Amino acid sequence: MIFWFSGTGNSQWLAQCLQEATKEQAYQITHDLICGETTFTLKNNERIGFVFPIHGWNIPDVVRRFIKDLTLANYRENYMYFACTCGDDMGTTEKQATCLFASKGWKLHSAFAVRMPNTYVCLPGFNVDPDSIEQAKINAALQTARTICEMVLDRRSGKHMTIPGKMPWTKTHVIGGFFRKYLMDSRHFHTTDKCIGCGKCQEVCSLKNINMEEGHPTWGRECALCLACYHHCPTHAIEYGKMTRNKGQYKNTLL
Repeated sequence: MIFWFSGTGNSQWLAQCLQEATKEQAYQITHDLICGETTFTLKNNERIGFVFPIHGWNIPDVVRRFIKDLTLANYRENYMYFACTCGDDMGTTEKQATCLFASKGWKLHSAFAVRMPNTYVCLPGFNVDPDSIEQAKINAALQTARTICEMVLDRRSGKHMTIPGKMPWTKTHVIGGFFRKYLMDSRHFHTTDKCIGCGKCQEVCSLKNINMEEGHPTWGRECALCLACYHHCPTHAIEYGKMTRNKGQYKNTLL
């Protein structure tokens, strides 16, 4: 059983790799799943995987809330892992996940991270990668994903492939804390005169946080700041305040 959340498609791709390798059911963490039935019955010896992107060197709040509400019936210390995608590093995410799972009475057996092209663009100094770096990351990610799939298939316990990076505590708790407190406000999103009212942003929002009003999108308060709307906009008409001005879009080529 795999639960996954994704904005730009990087974590979706990784979840698909794991699903193809394990032949286990995968569930996207969406508005409907969060607001629906959150009890799942495990088969005997079934693996449990969580796949998600790193947001501000943290587990995304939407994933954290889903896990807190999740009930796994017939849990018998089944093999449990998480696999995250990050632009550079993941901070103390492994420690966060270990504590979160322990609060549910679950044991984390393995943790994995895959470095992927950068997608965060909402602060000064953050932008998508140049084409050469993006392609190099994708090439490396293909091999890393194959290795992770092999380890999950073999139920490797205590085998961690993580990327904490430099100053992981500071990034997660100081910079990431600032991010979660002040930069999760969807009110900064707006459209320019490039908007053609196609509704693609509404379509790709997994939390149903975007509505089309008079041919233009409006954002609600349930935003995960996953930037799916920004990167999927076909005319690059979505901006986040002034932070995204003249910045690029990430066009996922893996899906």
